[in-house]
Amino acid sequence: MSSARIFLSHPETARTWWYGKDALASLQELGEVVLNRTDDTLSGINLAKAAAGCRVMILDRATAVSSGVMEALPDLVAIVRSGVETRHVDVAAASKRGILVTRSNPGYIASTAELILAHMLNCARDIPDYVMAYRSGGVRSPSHGLEMAGSTAGLIGYGRIARHLGRVLDVMGVSVLAYDPYTEVEPPARSVSLQELLEVSDFVVPILAATGESANLLDEKALGSMKKGAFLINASRGDIVDERALVAALDEGRIRGAGLDVGWGPDQTPSPALATHACVNATPHIGNLTTQAAARHPADTVAQTAQILAGRIPFGALNPDHAHRLRATTTR
Repeated sequence: MSSARIFLSHPETARTWWYGKDALASLQELGEVVLNRTDDTLSGINLAKAAAGCRVMILDRATAVSSGVMEALPDLVAIVRSGVETRHVDVAAASKRGILVTRSNPGYIASTAELILAHMLNCARDIPDYVMAYRSGGVRSPSHGLEMAGSTAGLIGYGRIARHLGRVLDVMGVSVLAYDPYTEVEPPARSVSLQELLEVSDFVVPILAATGESANLLDEKALGSMKKGAFLINASRGDIVDERALVAALDEGRIRGAGLDVGWGPDQTPSPALATHACVNATPHIGNLTTQAAARHPADTVAQTAQILAGRIPFGALNPDHAHRLRATTTR
């Protein structure tokens, strides 16, 4: 084991689910691992104090590293994101200070697509309502559901998860539409405009990254364009959907229901106003929380940290040309 100090930002309880003992043990073989011993997401001066003297900082999905935090960490060589999204890291500020920023390989494609499918099925057949009735000692009156075969799913965004989901839906007999102005839409999906997708889809499924352009993409106007009786399924990013407009659309019966894994709540979970709504099936941001998927990102961070401590640029590097601190450590 080297003398390098490695900071792991995951709050204590979250670490159990999102990092795991095996990855932690492997990380401890590489150096002295400093843990976040609280159940809080550290920020600002508290984050800087906790990571003081560390060469590598491994980030969970909620911890933000600002320019000010970097300024307070002169020993920091690399910020290693355990995940793909890096919007909480000021990459430009890191580059200016010679700090390498990396991210994991996509490891949650199948698990997230499967969760989306589960939400689609739960919405279509009212499965959670039947389960809750039995568990409370009653029996829910039966109601007609929506058969998936012959229905239409509209995917907003056509990246890796959408492509995987599209193939699964196609086998089930679902007609797959997709809107993505930045990539080619390939079979089995058919490329359509966003307006057409909203108007004809039985399931509207946003699967895209959170950007300034995508914020509140599904606002009052967009939700009002959805086919009456359709479902909204969101397991991508919470800020894509205007939650106030969604509550109104559900209350007014303009759409039949929603399956949500993300929202405006803490850590991008669905907010209480939606999670408890009678027409919503909600889960707390668990798209990649399967045994298999949850192990992949931590394993990537261990491999990346090993490469960094060996003085090498690892896979997943976002700013390799600016890794001046890493290069300085290899020439000492």
